[in-house]
Amino acid sequence: MRNLQISIFLIFLISFSGNLSFGQQSQLAVADTLFNRNAFYLAAEQYKKELNRNDTMVKCHCKRQLAVCYSKLNDIRNSEIAYRDLLNSCKTDLKDLKGFASILQRSGEVEKAKKIYETCYLSDTTDHFSYQSIQFCDIVKNSFDGLTETYLENLATVNSSFDDVLDDVINDTLNFISARKSKRNKDRSVSNNQFDYEHFTWHPSSKRPQLSHDWGDGFTAVVNDAHESYITKELPDSSLPGHKRAVILRRRNVDNGLAHENLFGFDDGRSNYGHPNLSVNGNLFFFISDMPGGYGGTDIYFCKKEGSKWSKPVNLGKEVNTYRNELFPFYLGQGLMVFTSEGRPGYGGFDLYASEFKNDKWKEAINLGFPVNSKSNDLALRWDRIKKTIYLSSDRAKGKGGIDIYKLQRFDSENIKRLF
Repeated sequence: MRNLQISIFLIFLISFSGNLSFGQQSQLAVADTLFNRNAFYLAAEQYKKELNRNDTMVKCHCKRQLAVCYSKLNDIRNSEIAYRDLLNSCKTDLKDLKGFASILQRSGEVEKAKKIYETCYLSDTTDHFSYQSIQFCDIVKNSFDGLTETYLENLATVNSSFDDVLDDVINDTLNFISARKSKRNKDRSVSNNQFDYEHFTWHPSSKRPQLSHDWGDGFTAVVNDAHESYITKELPDSSLPGHKRAVILRRRNVDNGLAHENLFGFDDGRSNYGHPNLSVNGNLFFFISDMPGGYGGTDIYFCKKEGSKWSKPVNLGKEVNTYRNELFPFYLGQGLMVFTSEGRPGYGGFDLYASEFKNDKWKEAINLGFPVNSKSNDLALRWDRIKKTIYLSSDRAKGKGGIDIYKLQRFDSENIKRLF
């Protein structure tokens, strides 16, 4: 696997300025604050400075956090080095072992990863994560990357050497987020060493993607008549000076061409909100948030349309959400939703899953398997309902760099429906 710095900031597309204010916090507290705000690139730099401390407990804490930071940045080599240092010099637990096994799995050391998962399962036979991970290790083969070109078409005209992640696709027109350099975006972010994310559109008839000025800072959801949309934007975070938080704005277009924007009603003023997605009929609204009361990381929520208003957000539950991050919900229809998760056993990194809403609850999520998933990070599955074509975003080998957008061959929504 390439040593990429895939951006966890795709979760909310938040950049961090170079002049953050932390008051009188210690360097360790600064590192922990950055870590908790998903600023892993900056947090790693702070933790490295703290490794010279004489306090063994502090040093081991920094080693553990550093290993996780590199994992979040998809810096597999340095994450493996940090985990080995942690395991050789500090008191560790099964969570540390499983973190190390995950890194080995993503680097192609599947047999070594499997042995660690087996050790974890023998230590705790109720550990379903390790048990299922053993099964996935038996499935994963290095030949997966070699078969990518058979099942997926890399959209070379669209992709850049930076992150390119699909937002939506309608009748072959792609709307996507990119961290590439542009005329108005010339400085790299200190949070992830890429450029700030911007919105682009592309159609096969276009020579190159066109920068869009209409869709805010991040992912969007558009109502069928296009007079109403839900966009993601960054706003200053009043609870943490120097930082921003992501919000979802409801935008309504009026006759004179102007747009009215208001915070979506469930915003608590403190949490982050992103990845809005609407059902075709506009009656279901999905999004992610790190609001209090979830299972950990970012969870997926949904609201139902009740007249002209939305119902209170409902967490999709443990059948979908985990202690880590769930992202990119996309409602296919007929009760089926696909999403991205890093908290479930899988082929490696982020994988794509599906869940079905039946009998008033969501079923246990199912991994979409090969060729949708690989040992790399696989994200943001989208379905062109007009062309009946599936796309996804992935940083698998032989791409142009960062995360690329792929068109899936020999696989359609019926393959997903048959899983249930």
